[in-house]
Amino acid sequence: MPTKKRATSRAAQKKGRPGKRTGHERHELVIISGISGAGKGSALKTFEDLGFYAVGNLPVGLISNFADLVRDSTEIQRAALVVDIRQGARLDRLPQLLQALRGSLKTTVLFLEANEDPR
Repeated sequence: MPTKKRATSRAAQKKGRPGKRTGHERHELVIISGISGAGKGSALKTFEDLGFYAVGNLPVGLISNFADLVRDSTEIQRAALVVDIRQGARLDRLPQLLQALRGSLKTTVLFLEANEDPR
């Protein structure tokens, strides 16, 4: 039985749309944050169950180094980490850091909020 090849335009390939993935495009980083009791630990365990390399409570100052390790690793394709909102003023650097990361690594941020009891 012949195999099917996925056809994509050159324009789509240049924009990183469907087609053959190469290089660092396959590496992914998920950053989980939120208030106390929102379920950050449970979310991290779920990502670990899904095959992500998981790191709890990484200081903001180490995120760039960790992202470099993920991006350059041949063993780690997907990683998830928790950043505690209690890091205070150090979180001010997070938006610029995320912008820089997204230029070289697929990066997703999840902010979790605690559910209120409806009673």
